[in-house]
Amino acid sequence: MKRSKFKPTLDCRFYRSNSGDEPVREWLKELPSLVRQEIGSDIQVVQWRWPLGPPKVTGLGDGFYTQKTPRSDLELALRRQRMVENPQ
Repeated sequence: MKRSKFKPTLDCRFYRSNSGDEPVREWLKELPSLVRQEIGSDIQVVQWRWPLGPPKVTGLGDGFYTQKTPRSDLELALRRQRMVENPQ
């Protein structure tokens, strides 16, 4: 598959401690697959459609921002995953 010549407006970087730990990335890896996909999708929206504001993105100051995925979206992803894993 060919890579697109287009690049997202923003890079995505996770917080990294002085010891090299990335707690947010590690937390994401522990989440169920569909929840990770939902959060990843929201990160891509921010990367490709920047600039965005609340409620999707909130400024923290000094050029730092936080991206938010609505709890209802995460709960829906979990319900769908349970339905796939335990069909009735």
